[in-house]
Amino acid sequence: MELVASTGKSNGTGLCYRDSTFTRRVQAYNQWDLFAAYTLKSGASKTTLGAGINNVFNRAPSAIYNGLTAASDPTAFDFMGRFVYARLGLNF
Repeated sequence: MELVASTGKSNGTGLCYRDSTFTRRVQAYNQWDLFAAYTLKSGASKTTLGAGINNVFNRAPSAIYNGLTAASDPTAFDFMGRFVYARLGLNF
């Protein structure tokens, strides 16, 4: 990811203008998801019942203060937090 310049614009010069050895470190981010399903078979169809939890431990994304978006990168991190869902499928 590109560093932001002292002017606030992302033009590639970044904070490296202060010190040529400047590096930015972002903490590791691990997120755990769970999903389980069970399929019931009948003569004409299959019914699948499923349930899941995304972001089981409700882990917040790592802070990236000089990123191009507010506080982090939404393409790499989950901003919703923990959520639970259910699924019902029917195949004929």
